[in-house]
Amino acid sequence: MDEEKIALKLEGDMCLDDSDKDFIMIWSRAIDIADQPLIVCWQVTDPEAGELKNMVVEWGKFIVMTPEGRPIGTANEYFLTK
Repeated sequence: MDEEKIALKLEGDMCLDDSDKDFIMIWSRAIDIADQPLIVCWQVTDPEAGELKNMVVEWGKFIVMTPEGRPIGTANEYFLTK
């Protein structure tokens, strides 16, 4: 039996975090259905791409974190809505 995924809505602009050269990320603020603030992150696969939207090959693979940066889930438990 498949578990239901939790819907997330992105809020605001996407940002690039390249403070760790071994794990560059693009992230965005998000909220869940209960308006809890969260952060969605994608790993950058092509840092030289120029535009943020072209830096991530698999947008369907992401990590969900609390505003404090604690990982709480992945794309297996969450999905993005408009």
